Amino acid sequence: MASFSIHLAVGKRYLENNIDRVKDEDLFYQGIIAPDLTNDKKITHYSLPYGDVWQDNVIGKVFLPDYIFSGKYDGSDYELGVFIHLVTDYIFFCFLIERKYMDSVSFLTFCNDLYYSYDCSQKFLDTKYAIDYSNIREIVDKNIAEGIKNKHVDFEHVDHKNIFTNEQLCNFVEYVSSIDIDKYISKIKKYKTNVLPDEKLSF
Repeated sequence: MASFSIHLAVGKRYLENNIDRVKDEDLFYQGIIAPDLTNDKKITHYSLPYGDVWQDNVIGKVFLPDYIFSGKYDGSDYELGVFIHLVTDYIFFCFLIERKYMDSVSFLTFCNDLYYSYDCSQKFLDTKYAIDYSNIREIVDKNIAEGIKNKHVDFEHVDHKNIFTNEQLCNFVEYVSSIDIDKYISKIKKYKTNVLPDEKLSF
């Protein structure tokens, strides 16, 4: 999944772009991080059934129609945060990370590169978007540590690759945070599958 820094940066920019949309920012931010604070992210991300090809599993980690048609989205600040989290993950893995790269590495290498890239970008994102971890630092650190352990990430390995640039991340954050959520939900309901908010996508 996208890192906490990425999710929180998207959330902050969404609030700045939609000043009157959210009444309770604390509930909104709780929703922004909620899908990752669980032992079974396949459930909270409405993942497609896993198959033998790990790249397809990564791309299918989020299936937006299942969330929309579950009836959980009620327009509340919390569920708005949850939905934006899911959208962030969907676009992140399907369009920011190149499939050509994923096809050229093993799953373990991908996980190592991904967490290394998160580590490289965290300070930049935290500073640029003035992210406040004061109320969630402990739970975020615990979740990250569990992810590193479960995926056998090895930060001491010297051959890690940073798979996205800070510029790409900024463009990604701006793109996701500027989505018209209501129109996007209508589009998902119409096509009943994962679709982009629009076709103009370039990071």
